[in-house]
Order: sequence, then structure tokens, then C-alpha cells
Amino acid sequence: MSAKTLKNNKKTKISKKSYIFWGSIAAAVILLIVSLIIFALNNRGIVNYENVEFLDGQEIYEQEEDKYLVLFYNFNYEKDMETFDNTMYTYLEYYRNNSSKDGVLKMYGADCDTETNRVVLIDGDSNIQGTTKHPFGAPSWTNPDATSILKINETSVPVLLVVTDGTVTDYKTGETAISVYLQTIKNK
Repeated sequence: MSAKTLKNNKKTKISKKSYIFWGSIAAAVILLIVSLIIFALNNRGIVNYENVEFLDGQEIYEQEEDKYLVLFYNFNYEKDMETFDNTMYTYLEYYRNNSSKDGVLKMYGADCDTETNRVVLIDGDSNIQGTTKHPFGAPSWTNPDATSILKINETSVPVLLVVTDGTVTDYKTGETAISVYLQTIKNK
């Protein structure tokens, strides 16, 4: 073999090593960029209720969690509730990031504007604590003493129900009380 042939073979080997090295660097950079984009998309803030699971009727009492929250709210209402909505978004984001911690409760929505949930709203006294039934289709709805039937005074909305094992065990009415309650969950 001539010296020129050996020199060309040596250059070729160096070039292959160079391609492998720079190809590996490029692949690592691309992987890093894709990872950062995915991380950024997953950690963006919640700014609407699109990720909330909405419940209708008796579903309010029949979720798989032992304890959870149900926000009775008119989600399409045009009243300026930006501060309250931002508080809800903050809690939903907190839940998304901390759902495995003890005491952090999943929040469902119950839109007061749907036909099924609108029947809960009444003009008289509320009946919330200890309820286990939604009035839609409940045979005892006509019985005024039916203590197991959920009734919410329409002026109390928004209302946050705490449901434990199919029974409302606690509730908060109004923006301030709900916000304070959610903050106590976050502070645990």
C-alpha cells in the first residue's frame, strides 16, 4: 500500500468518527428541545374550565373517589367573576400537580344552567348538608320533608359541595367562603 492510500483511509476513519460525534450531539440537542417543549406544555397554567369533568343529576353522588368536591356554578354566566374563576383555576392547577397528596380533593363541576341541574335551584330554603339524592327523577321530590333531596337556594350560587361516600358532608356558599376553603386544602 502506498502512503497516499493509508493517508486517505485514515482521513475516512476520522470523518466517520466525526459524523458519529456530531450526529450524537445533534440528537441530544433535539431530544433536549423536544423535552423542554413537552415540559412547558404540561406545566402551563389552567385558564378555563375545559379540564373539569361535569356531572349531571345523580352523578353528583356517584363518583369513584371516597371524597371529592362538586362546584355548583353557572359556568356560562356573564357576571364578572374573574377573581373567583382565577381562584378556581389555581385550585385546579394545584390538584393537577398534587393529586397524589393526602387531603387534596378532585373538583367536579355541576353547571346550574343544564336542565338536569337547574331543578336543584329553588327560591326557598336550601337543603344541602346530608343529602344523598338529586331531585331530578326522585320520587320523593313532592314531599317537602324529604331531607335526602338536594335543594340549593338560587341566590347561594356558587356552592361547593364536599361529597363523602355518596353524601354531602360539608358545603360552602359564596365566592369568599369557597376560596377560603380551597386555600385551607392547599395549605395542608
